[in-house]
Amino acid sequence: MPTPTIASSTSQISGAGSTHSIAFPSGVVAGDLVVVLFLTELDAGGYTIPAGWTDLSDISPALGAYPRLKSIWRRVNDVEFGITIGTTNSTESGYQVLVIKDASDPIAAGATGFHFGNNMFSPVTVTADDVLFVS
Repeated sequence: MPTPTIASSTSQISGAGSTHSIAFPSGVVAGDLVVVLFLTELDAGGYTIPAGWTDLSDISPALGAYPRLKSIWRRVNDVEFGITIGTTNSTESGYQVLVIKDASDPIAAGATGFHFGNNMFSPVTVTADDVLFVS
């Protein structure tokens, strides 16, 4: 299997609102793995992510505190140009989108013992030879 590589990325900071438009970089094609890192000042409430997207993590320095970093992923089925994430409360936001070529599906942080809300951490054993770790 080829080594996964970040083919392109984009980022943006936006003002307060409860609807957050996230644009993808150009060149996204079917089969690409797209990861969205979404940062807010959301101290309460939740997120509405589009259908077909999978949670990777929801990180905050303490439960109910901000800033919060939400990460989601999806393997693109067709050419896509962006998504909209909703928040239950109005908040400023920023995002980064990573388009990764030749990648396997990600390991969800919550499924492997990570929990950043109360600073607990459990290590993950990875057995793949070719791993792209984004932090």
